[in-house]
This record gives sequence, structure tokens and C-alpha cells, in this order.
Amino acid sequence: MMKQRIETEEDYEKVLSRIEVNKNLDYYLNLPYRIEIQPIPDQEGGGFMAWLPQFGELGIVGDGDTEREALTSLEKYMKHRFAAYLAEEKIIPEP
Repeated sequence: MMKQRIETEEDYEKVLSRIEVNKNLDYYLNLPYRIEIQPIPDQEGGGFMAWLPQFGELGIVGDGDTEREALTSLEKYMKHRFAAYLAEEKIIPEP
């Protein structure tokens, strides 16, 4: 096993991220993220939009004809995006 020399803050963060191996997809999907739901105006197609405001411009959003459909859509998109972030080794914000 090769030892890594920690010389910078970035090196330290890389080592910490490897230590936190328990932070897998299920870990992030089960965190208590705040979800907001709002109606979509009829002139924009109607229905409802659900999103994670904490992610801002990353835009984790779901929509549907009902609030339940919007939440289901959001959950599917969260799974897809979080899996992609983990594969790309991006940091996923926690609540």
C-alpha cells in the first residue's frame, strides 16, 4: 500500500474523502434534505415542481401532475444525479 504525503488542504480533503467510504448512494439518498414543492402555472403546463433548494444551480428538480408525482420524479432524479456525482468524485452537499 502506497502512503500519500499530505502537504496541502486539497491533499487532506482527498484523504478524508477516501476514509468516508460509507458515504455511498444509499447514504446520500437517506439524508433529510429539505424539499420544496410549488404549483406550476397552467400557462407553463400545470402540475407541480419539487426540488432541493440546497443544490441551487445544480438543479435537482422533479415534476408531475400531482405533488406525489413530483416527489417521485424528484427521488428518481436525485438517485441519478447523486450516482453521477459519486462517479465523478464530486462533493455532494449534506443537509
